Amino acid sequence: MKKTMFYSLLMGFILSLTFGLTSCKSCGGGEPEKKADSTEVLKTAVALDVENVISTDRVAMYLKAGDNVRWYETTVVMTDYFSAPDCTGEIDKIINTFQKIVAVGKGYDTMVYKFKHYKDGTCEVDSIDGWWAEDYPLNDEPIEVSFKDAYELLMKANIVKPDSRYCVLRKEIGPNNCNPQYIFGNIKSQVYVDAVTGNVTANDPVFDGFGFGKPLGEWP
Repeated sequence: MKKTMFYSLLMGFILSLTFGLTSCKSCGGGEPEKKADSTEVLKTAVALDVENVISTDRVAMYLKAGDNVRWYETTVVMTDYFSAPDCTGEIDKIINTFQKIVAVGKGYDTMVYKFKHYKDGTCEVDSIDGWWAEDYPLNDEPIEVSFKDAYELLMKANIVKPDSRYCVLRKEIGPNNCNPQYIFGNIKSQVYVDAVTGNVTANDPVFDGFGFGKPLGEWP
């Protein structure tokens, strides 16, 4: 009887310890942060609504790094080309770009994070050691025009639509200090929709009046 009771207690203790360790590991509380160049694939219930996705990713980055985060760009990839006569306005992918400031010794370093949301509900998170340039952070910038409204302003405007599926929300660094812009297009042609006033133009307002363009070699 004593032996049976002893083995029962021993087995109970082992099972409790096993489940306890499993639960601790699954919560991720003690897991170290992934190294740079890592990729994490998740499933998310968030639909491809640009403002909802931005809000969700900003919360995720705040939980990851607190106030030491800068939101720099949001890229929207459409299913159809803006120039297509039957463009449906369906979103294929949304990419949010952030920079995290990391204290290292007596100084600081930075990591760039990209949250990639696909229309099948998959969210892919990439991170890499690096420094984001050519943009002002959007954290405290007023964004009065939604992406949907910016898209509709583009389509209604009497202006040539770009042969592209890409739109980037950003505030460029340049000679003119301008509002953030929804930039629809690619290296060949762009249309700019002001994210505060809704003004639509084919000229980059950041460089307007200076007689020269700007490099767009990184655009698809």
